[in-house]
Amino acid sequence: MAADFRVAAAPPGIGSMQCPKCRQATLNERGIKGRDLQLDHCSSCHGLWFDAGELCSLLGSKAVTPFNIPGFAQRNADRLCPKCQQPLLEFCYPGTVSLVDACQDCRGVWLDDNEWQEIGKARCEKNMMTCPKCNTTHVKADTCGACGIVIAKYLALSQQDPSPAAEQASEQNIAREQSYADDIPGIKGGLLRFIDR
Repeated sequence: MAADFRVAAAPPGIGSMQCPKCRQATLNERGIKGRDLQLDHCSSCHGLWFDAGELCSLLGSKAVTPFNIPGFAQRNADRLCPKCQQPLLEFCYPGTVSLVDACQDCRGVWLDDNEWQEIGKARCEKNMMTCPKCNTTHVKADTCGACGIVIAKYLALSQQDPSPAAEQASEQNIAREQSYADDIPGIKGGLLRFIDR
C-alpha cells in the first residue's frame, strides 16, 4: 500500500491564511511582475490579499491616499479577513465601480481577480475630475463619490445668486410687475409695463 504524502492545511489563523472568497483555499505569496511586492494570492479564484498600504503601493499615483473605509460600507458576513477572521466590509473603491472588501481592524484589502488593474484604469488622470464642492479628485461622474452632490445641479445652483438681498430684489420685481400689470388700465398701464421691461 502506497503512503499518502498529502500535507494537511493548517487551520485558519495558524500559520496560513484562508481565501476570503473560496474559504477553503490557502493563500500563497506571489510576486507582482516588475514590482518589489509580495502579495497573498489564491490559486483557485486568483484573488489577491493586500496588507495595509500594499494596494496604495501597487497603484502608485492612481491610489486614494489616505485610504479609508467609507462609513456606508456594508458588512459582508460571507467574507472573513484572512488575518483577523472578522467580517470584511464591502464598498466601491473611491472613484470606481470596482467592489472591494476591506478589514476594519488590520486595514487589509481583498480584490477579486485583476480588479487592481480595473481600479488603475478607472483612476487614470485623463478620466479624473475634481468635485466643485469638496475638491475631491475622482473618476468623471454625474455625482461626487465623497460628498454625494449631483455635480450639474450643484453647478447650476452655484451660478445663481443665493444671497438674501438678491432673493428680496427678485420678490420686489415680481410684486412691481404684478402691480403695474394689474392696477393701471388702458394706455397708461401698457406704457408703464413697457418701460419696466
